[in-house]
Amino acid sequence: MTKNVLVIEDDQLLLDFLEENLSTNGYTVTAFESPINGKEYLDNNPVDLVLTDVKMDDITGDEILSYVSSSYPDVGVIMMTGFGNITHAVRALQKGAFDYLTKPFKAKEILFRVNRYFEAGDDFNSRKKIQSFKKDDQAETKEANKKLKEPEQDGIKFVGEDPQIKKLLKILPQIAQSTAPVMIQGESGTGKEVFANLVHVNSRRSDEPYIKINCANLPKELVESTLFGHLKGAFTGAISDQKGAFDEADGGTLLLDEITEIDINVQAKLLRVLQENEFYRVGSQKPITCDVRIIATSNRNIAQSIANNNFREDLYYRLNVFPITIPTLRNRKSDIPLLVDFFISRYTHKYNLG
Repeated sequence: MTKNVLVIEDDQLLLDFLEENLSTNGYTVTAFESPINGKEYLDNNPVDLVLTDVKMDDITGDEILSYVSSSYPDVGVIMMTGFGNITHAVRALQKGAFDYLTKPFKAKEILFRVNRYFEAGDDFNSRKKIQSFKKDDQAETKEANKKLKEPEQDGIKFVGEDPQIKKLLKILPQIAQSTAPVMIQGESGTGKEVFANLVHVNSRRSDEPYIKINCANLPKELVESTLFGHLKGAFTGAISDQKGAFDEADGGTLLLDEITEIDINVQAKLLRVLQENEFYRVGSQKPITCDVRIIATSNRNIAQSIANNNFREDLYYRLNVFPITIPTLRNRKSDIPLLVDFFISRYTHKYNLG
């Protein structure tokens, strides 16, 4: 059955582009430059998904999202903006948006996001109702946020008073409470793994397994087995059945550190896990279902890795729901004294030097 997509965008060129792109890919598209007209259409016609710009003159995209969420909870919303930031993205997803795109974007990216919504289907709408960011539950959500653990656990602490660091720590609790994938980028030594640990610690999965895989250190021939496990006899040296990282992390969180180092062929199988929540052990034809939240990190220029065919673009789209960039220390030099004091204190205590 053809799905009905309503597009609200006050840039006529982009509106025409979206209408043509989605129509040629099997969707029934109705497009409006005026958000008021789009809202009126929604009230009188069947709609499965709304694509809306965020910044518009008559009615904002946030107002459209609020209206759809309250009046038509079974209709999905994907938001588009040229002025995006991670804080606004988090809030939009909390309020019920399915996805959030920053302009400019390619035709295949918007198509991928729309397809992903319809693949999620009733499952997303059910979770939206259960999580309930409706007004009668907002107080409960705020109260739960107050009880979040401080960003420190077992000596792990994200040290810094720079505004960039404060912003990351401010949005960390909201990101942690979601189950969506997180993509953390930054140079080596910036604290990507520390931030990932804190996301897990402050999540609803904090009491569940937290499995960390350093993809850069895995021999190519063992990557698939390490991630998905294998059956006895699947390859030379497989002397017994072996569980993989997805088995071990079931119900919890899996950190794929330096994910861009994974072989391109294994990336396709990783994409399947994100799409279907199931995987196959090496040597097996029996799918295994799993409930794992993925946090991925990379110190590479991912756009360049994609251009060089070293990293799958569709996998990047799947992972990049919450894009985080950790600033380098040279871009927050005021934090150097704080870090010096922190490490002096930590290692003085650790080696009993005080």
